[in-house]
Amino acid sequence: MLIKQKENPELPIVSDPAQAKLALDKTGTNIDMTNFPVHTMRDDLKNLDLGGQEKVPAPAPVFMPTPTPTPTPISTPTSSQGSSFQQSIVMEKKKESSAGGKGVFILALILVLVMLAGGGYYFWMTRLKNTSDDTVAIETTSPADQNPIRTSQTGAGGADNATLPAFSESQANYLSIDMQNTDALGLQATLKKTADSVVQLNATGPIEFILTDKNNNPISFQDFAQKISLTLPENVLTQLNPTFSLYIYANNAQPRLGLALAEKNNASLKAAMTQEEKKLTHDFAALFLDPAYQLDNTTVLKSSVYNSNQIRYVNIPGATNLSLDYTFTNNQQLIIGTSRMTTRAILDYIDKTVTQSAK
Repeated sequence: MLIKQKENPELPIVSDPAQAKLALDKTGTNIDMTNFPVHTMRDDLKNLDLGGQEKVPAPAPVFMPTPTPTPTPISTPTSSQGSSFQQSIVMEKKKESSAGGKGVFILALILVLVMLAGGGYYFWMTRLKNTSDDTVAIETTSPADQNPIRTSQTGAGGADNATLPAFSESQANYLSIDMQNTDALGLQATLKKTADSVVQLNATGPIEFILTDKNNNPISFQDFAQKISLTLPENVLTQLNPTFSLYIYANNAQPRLGLALAEKNNASLKAAMTQEEKKLTHDFAALFLDPAYQLDNTTVLKSSVYNSNQIRYVNIPGATNLSLDYTFTNNQQLIIGTSRMTTRAILDYIDKTVTQSAK
């Protein structure tokens, strides 16, 4: 529907409503907006001159807004990439765990080796100390052979005799003494019991013993002499070494004792023994196992020779096959015997032992 505008020469024709309003404001004329004409493209097409072209106002420039740069999104791993990433993390953790496990294993192995080395060193030092303590000048049996006990002894007719200790006749035996809990009488009783066992063995030679304490340490002669009440003077004891052997010999079924003492100085010891001769029977009286004997205060020793050994002796009254003998050997030992045959048997035993050691 077209609204026809009344002709008004003072009113300009404008197509823009804003401009129309401005024109109206300039003329001050009130316009009836109901009769306000609207110019449309259809009117332009009807009024189009074929001979010429109507000027079409240039379109208003269109201002495009400047595009705001869109921030690039951080790429996130796909499911396959995420799986690979997780697997790599798991592998790294496994490697770290494996490396830690290897470190702990190596440390534990080092600790075990150190403990084994320490235990071996302690065992070696302890065994070395025991070996040093058990070393004596006279040949002895091994500790495993200490006082082996024969469980039974079969005699003629197949009957078992009483159980007897089996002592070695070719090397030293060990005799343990509780030095802390025994006195002179107790030590003499132990020697008498052992001597009676030796007699029952019917041994042809003397049986050698090394006296040891409860800890298997050899007892020194000085301690033995004090415990059993030997009254040797100081000038004799100081010329003797601690190592010694005790011998038991069956002299016609009578047990007799003997000693082999290591010398320090032969000349000094000989002089001290010569000076002490009158008292020697009293000094060594604790070794006389036979109770039926008498001691003379006017003791005079005599001399004899056996296999080039000079023997000084005196017979003890009141007992059979009882005397006090002493002699010096070529291997720096002082031999004490309580009968003539005991002294000679000990000399033969020592000569045999020295000969065997020299081979």
